[in-house]
Amino acid sequence: HALTEGIVETTSNDGNWDNFTGQLPAQGCRYVVYDLSFTSEDGGERSKILFIVWAPDSAKIKEKMLVAGSKDALKKKLTGIQVEVQATDASEIEREAVEEKANRV
Repeated sequence: HALTEGIVETTSNDGNWDNFTGQLPAQGCRYVVYDLSFTSEDGGERSKILFIVWAPDSAKIKEKMLVAGSKDALKKKLTGIQVEVQATDASEIEREAVEEKANRV
């Protein structure tokens, strides 16, 4: 069955990407909404609202299935999401990789 309620675990105004990614659990799944400010490929300052689905390979199968099955319903309830990022390990959530994806949108 799908996830029926969400819990806001953490909020922050800290724009430090490493601080943010350091808070993601190594063995637990999370949904994250993040306001990313970055310099675009043309040199302009940009800001994009990200919806990040963190489901590391080390998480329990049942939890990963629950997150995958509930993602679309949750995303539909959120307004202003511009970029979706699905990450299963640290390399997929490196700032450079995320900025590259945000630049394409």
